[in-house]
Amino acid sequence: MKRDMDLIRQILLYLEAETPVEKGGFYSIDFDSMVATLGSTFELVNYQLILLYEANLIDGAAYRGKGYPSGSDRLYENCSVISVSPRHLTWKGQEFLETVRDEEVWQNTKSAAKSVGSFGLDTLKELGKGFIKKKIKDHTGVDVDFDDADA
Repeated sequence: MKRDMDLIRQILLYLEAETPVEKGGFYSIDFDSMVATLGSTFELVNYQLILLYEANLIDGAAYRGKGYPSGSDRLYENCSVISVSPRHLTWKGQEFLETVRDEEVWQNTKSAAKSVGSFGLDTLKELGKGFIKKKIKDHTGVDVDFDDADA
């Protein structure tokens, strides 16, 4: 299955807008509602959530599968994440979302990434920051320089 950066952006926007609800003593976002709202499939959204969780862009409960091969004595903690019940965005997730929130910036970012053949998270974030800087300069005449601690 492939990473879908458009869907990842949509998931981040969705998670930011939603309030986690209590389910069995744990607060999380209603997964079925999210899938329906995004107009996607369980499998595709789940895979993107796993990637978001592994990249530390979202917080939530990670459910792990049994070890391989079947009957392996590996502990569940060492097994692959097979599902994530999202709770909220992390600081890193919020920062990435702010970089790609604006639709014009997002479209320019994707286009630039596609032209150089790189859709990595860091590449998208840096391209997005560049387009935001340009937009700020165009609107205010001010050159801004984000240092890494703030961006």
